Amino acid sequence: MDSPTLSPPSVTTLPSCIDPHRYPARIEAGSRPGAVSESTHAQVLRVIERCWQDIAGRMAGEPQAFRGQGRRTVRLWQSLTLSVSEAGTNFHAQVHGSGAPLGVPRFSADLRNPISPYAFTFAFGPTITKACTDLGFDLRSLPVPALTYMRSVFARTFRAYVDWNRLRRSVLAALAPDPLVISLTRRTFEDGSADLADFNWVAGRARELALVATERPRLLPFLQLARD
Repeated sequence: MDSPTLSPPSVTTLPSCIDPHRYPARIEAGSRPGAVSESTHAQVLRVIERCWQDIAGRMAGEPQAFRGQGRRTVRLWQSLTLSVSEAGTNFHAQVHGSGAPLGVPRFSADLRNPISPYAFTFAFGPTITKACTDLGFDLRSLPVPALTYMRSVFARTFRAYVDWNRLRRSVLAALAPDPLVISLTRRTFEDGSADLADFNWVAGRARELALVATERPRLLPFLQLARD
């Protein structure tokens, strides 16, 4: 039996949260952390100067929402894709490109991370990887404080150019994750910020967890110990 042909996903542009005419005039480098040597600091600044305008251009692009193939999807900055099934469960996130010198993002089930003024820089790991490669730098030689400093520079440079709360609300409205699963996830993992894997774990057990939440709500945080 032939598989049904899927129609192309419809595309809806989310409300723009970036003013493309308000690019940062300069890099907000801040003070150099003491743990980073002078030579490493100079190297890091070259990487930042190499890619910050590319990042500004990406951030000026309008976020887009797609629907198709049984999922609701949002793409941000040509760098990050978030999607959820039509049922509002099965949350996925993907950073496009290869390499992640800024570390692997831990996406929050309520989308506080990376859609925040401080953590969004994870989405540009591949862009920064390419800048390092173009300059002939070995990412493995950069110490952790240098990568932390790089993240801080980009956060300070771009944090005022996005309406972060509006962006988060727009993304959540477009994805429409299941509100019961979000509530159960927050209550089960109340000791910290639940990630997307936690959300999906709860989604697969929502009926049982909802029953516990009704009859023995104090037990919910302990059930995370049973997570696969």
